[in-house]
Amino acid sequence: MIILNEESPRVVLCVSSKDQVEGDALAQLMSGANLPGVVHAAGLADIHPGMGLPVGAAYLMENMVYPHIPGTDAGCGVGLWKTSLKPGKINLDRWSKKLNGLDDPWDGDTLEWLAEFGVEADEPDPGLGTIGGGNHFAELQQIDQIWDADRLKDLGLKKRDVVLVVHTGSRGLGSALFWEYANEGGAQGLPGDSDSASEFMRKHARALDWGRANRALVARRFLSCLSAKESLIADVCHNSVEKINVDDREFFLHRKGAADATQGPFVIPGSRDAFSYLVEPVGDQKENAFSLPHGAGRKWPRGHCKARLSSKYGKSDMTHTKLGGRVICEDSALLWDEAPQAYKDIEKVMQELETHDMARPIARLRPLITYKTRSKNRQGR
Repeated sequence: MIILNEESPRVVLCVSSKDQVEGDALAQLMSGANLPGVVHAAGLADIHPGMGLPVGAAYLMENMVYPHIPGTDAGCGVGLWKTSLKPGKINLDRWSKKLNGLDDPWDGDTLEWLAEFGVEADEPDPGLGTIGGGNHFAELQQIDQIWDADRLKDLGLKKRDVVLVVHTGSRGLGSALFWEYANEGGAQGLPGDSDSASEFMRKHARALDWGRANRALVARRFLSCLSAKESLIADVCHNSVEKINVDDREFFLHRKGAADATQGPFVIPGSRDAFSYLVEPVGDQKENAFSLPHGAGRKWPRGHCKARLSSKYGKSDMTHTKLGGRVICEDSALLWDEAPQAYKDIEKVMQELETHDMARPIARLRPLITYKTRSKNRQGR
């Protein structure tokens, strides 16, 4: 690890060399560390420039809450489900054709579904059970390499099992929460003992629960298209603010694209043409602010990808991966923006985690079908 600032606030960069990190991301990390109340900041192996602050960072605050740090998608996270799909009956083209209607509002009882996750709602929510845009996805994967068979068995999994990984968050709810507080405190933050902070934390907790409910419903809808069932293995949030106790002192831990390292095993996704990894946090996690990478990290900004790639690759290259997977994304701009070339190397992220004894791999997951979105005229078919 690289210590960027030894005194309070302590600033740690969880990589082996500064050369691995963009200068803008480093500047943003230090800018966040200078916010009033920060006692510890950590930049993770997937850190990259974000809107004002870097993605892939965590901040430990004393008596301060900053609603803008988790961004417009509070409660975003990655869930892993075991599926009842049989490894010997994989048919990617046939399965891909069956995945329809996932962008449409769910026809079930959203109030009842939310209640199962402790979320009270007064009216049906058409956004619940939908993936959204950007880097969000639902991806069918298969376990293809194992490092710890016993731990994998403890989780109810084994080699060749077909699993589903869902990455999405609180959709419009998180965006509304962000903008509600953008003009109240904003980058100035809210005193942790204030009524405003308490009210924000209450609404924020609801967004986190809503995000869990959303991922679970996306998983249910996806696998229902394939006449399959699911069972939850892990679900870990990476955009959040939570109150924690460290050495008998109370802090507010802010995560922006940083996975909660206190919840046990979870999945770190690669790109749609790279492996994902089921990992287990190790050690006390203090230096990395109880947080771990939430993915590979972006290499190129959105909007720049098509110009870089379209002369080298055709659409079929974008929808059929080198690992043999299929990509369902009928939004042309999104297809290019989320191209695997736009992301950093997940293998390097994993190497940093092992080098610095922050997490160990349990198993490697090969992408089979990545679902982003259907075009509007095909939804519901």
